[in-house]
Amino acid sequence: DGQVTLSGSVPTLAQKNRAWAAAWVNGVRGVDAEGLVASWKAGSAALRDDVLALSDDAIEDAVGDALLYDPRIHAFGLKVSVEQRVVTLAGDVSTLRGKRMAEAIAGGTVGGAAVVNDIHVEPLAPIGKALLHTRLLEALARNPITEAHEIDVAIRGGVVTLTGSVDSTAEQIEAEEVVSGLVGVEAVDNQLQVTKPAAFAYS
Repeated sequence: DGQVTLSGSVPTLAQKNRAWAAAWVNGVRGVDAEGLVASWKAGSAALRDDVLALSDDAIEDAVGDALLYDPRIHAFGLKVSVEQRVVTLAGDVSTLRGKRMAEAIAGGTVGGAAVVNDIHVEPLAPIGKALLHTRLLEALARNPITEAHEIDVAIRGGVVTLTGSVDSTAEQIEAEEVVSGLVGVEAVDNQLQVTKPAAFAYS
């Protein structure tokens, strides 16, 4: 019925995310990747040996460097700790997208078995509700994929709720991506309904 279930194991969280994204082909209505486990044990013997040789301190340094040198996020205030290969991220970033990118970067770093994202989204300066609402509508209108007239935006605290009907899953995902990149948005509740779920989708 258009529902895809992925199972098995892959070496990294990044590969799990790529598998989930690759499963969104024409006709797919949903993808469940809960049964797909990210484990370094799934890699080749050489990779397993390399990963086993990595200490928690080495993994912590690798994640810290990856965050520091990524131009998309300002990672100077982020803190990374690793215990038994579990990477914990803490600190403040100005956008929800930055928080998500930091988690993706940590998940794609070899050696980590899981990521705990305790990063707090905190704008450098407070933004009024009216101004944030205007910026959200303008950002959705400027984006070539989203059609702003189809999307209703509500703000409560730092949580933005998206409602309405969009043509495709691609537009549903893109709307959340656009909103998550604006300063002042701490979380997104995406309630957009897709009217043409058989259309090609991507993440």
